[in-house]
Amino acid sequence: MLLAQVSNCALGLYLVTAGHCSDFQNSVTITTPGSAPSGYTTFVPTLAGDYGNPSASGYLLDAALVSYVYAGTLVDNMMYYGTSTTSSKIAVDATGNMPWGVNLCSNSAATGLRCGFERDTYQTRVCIVAVSGTCVRYADVIKVSSTFNSIMFGSGDSGGPIYWINGSGEREIVAFVQGGEAPFVPCGSANYYDSPSSPTTCNKINGRVTALWTINQVLFGAGYSFTPITY
Repeated sequence: MLLAQVSNCALGLYLVTAGHCSDFQNSVTITTPGSAPSGYTTFVPTLAGDYGNPSASGYLLDAALVSYVYAGTLVDNMMYYGTSTTSSKIAVDATGNMPWGVNLCSNSAATGLRCGFERDTYQTRVCIVAVSGTCVRYADVIKVSSTFNSIMFGSGDSGGPIYWINGSGEREIVAFVQGGEAPFVPCGSANYYDSPSSPTTCNKINGRVTALWTINQVLFGAGYSFTPITY
């Protein structure tokens, strides 16, 4: 989703993604859509915190860093731009905090480029995983909603960048896709690289994103320096 430099005891370049993509565990191998290994997850317990406790102090984040450890892995700070199967890339110009009242966009692996949604809430703690009616995992998220009653993102988009065009005309990444809330609708023509034969549902009205600045806060509190890299 986004290239970052983490310094102190753990030096190196990492990708930022959603923690549930690796089931909230460290040392889980992450692959590209073409099944090529790219690295393994780390810092998950640090970022997730006491995820089963809704009143826990500090942030509880559905986030993970992916360390580049495989020979031949190509690293650039570009994001795919267009459809879910496009090979076109575009530069990430800046990172920042999520503003209010602006048009937000997502460009993720499953549904591709989607715009037309806005921030709804301050950061809030919600249940993100429930089993048999009991919540087993919480996370701090910002809720977003569609301004045109249209699809924002769906399953398979987790970890994809959320950005807007700032006053300088730059694509500024402010968050990444965490999940969605009911109601869900058929995705229609959206192409799903991971399970195209499965029923495909997308989030149309209510979505949740993980703010980029909270990762910085958590890692800083743990003694690390987190610097998103833009070109």
